[in-house]
Amino acid sequence: MTPSLEKVETHDGALMNGRLVWVSPLHVGMVSAFTGVLLAYLVVGVMVVLNQFSAKPATFNYLGGLVLFPLAVSFCAFVFAASSALLYNVVAKRGVWISGTVEPSPAPGPTEAFVGLLSKPEQEPPHMCIPYDFGYLDYLCFTLMQQFLSPILQGTVFLVVGYAFVSNLRDNPLGTSLLMVLFWYAMMWAAQAVILAAYLFTRRRDSALTDHVVEIRDDAFYESTRFNDSRFLWSGILRLVERPGYVAVYVSQHAAHVVPTRAFQSKQQRAQFISLVREKMKLV
Repeated sequence: MTPSLEKVETHDGALMNGRLVWVSPLHVGMVSAFTGVLLAYLVVGVMVVLNQFSAKPATFNYLGGLVLFPLAVSFCAFVFAASSALLYNVVAKRGVWISGTVEPSPAPGPTEAFVGLLSKPEQEPPHMCIPYDFGYLDYLCFTLMQQFLSPILQGTVFLVVGYAFVSNLRDNPLGTSLLMVLFWYAMMWAAQAVILAAYLFTRRRDSALTDHVVEIRDDAFYESTRFNDSRFLWSGILRLVERPGYVAVYVSQHAAHVVPTRAFQSKQQRAQFISLVREKMKLV
């Protein structure tokens, strides 16, 4: 997608903000498939619990319940969501493909211009300037990925499922015990994802969920929104992390500026952004 700071006029004469024009079928499909797997495991978990507490427990089909059913739900969710997004692009928006935009602000008055000069002195043009919109799903994906890669959380989950594996191994074959462990591992992360999604939904008015502009300059890493204007010296940047769907520039152990992949015009620009940030970090 190609970032733009202008509105686009469609052939019917309507002015449309690019942020709402283009929808990525792959992104929507992957999110829907992941959500489908979580819901499938939640349904299976409820069925298992109800079966255990019933008067006459039935034999549970581990292969169908823990593998085939979630895969089928995930595949159907992906196909339906991706097709709907593609249809939205082609029909509803008449095939206009542009990226999220940051609306240009009106020209400041004399007082505002003077204050702006005091807060942000004259500088050389940035090596790279990336505008993007950071939304709820971006926040959820980043936080969930951060938790999933946490050694402490993963260690806790493995301890719990390890205990369940040893307990089941006494009364069940190895294959059945492994499937049960896989089921409880997925269920624990599904529950964590649902709790996290609900928690972040209560913070959907967070000032981070807005339009951002990040700039790479010689002296520092700049980030601005309608709520703040920040400057982080390169000596204060801890690390840069590449993940599927985003690039994160960490300014502390648990705080980062997350730039979605869709904000970049191409893979080359994404690679150039990563290279520039790492180059500036090495210089200090």
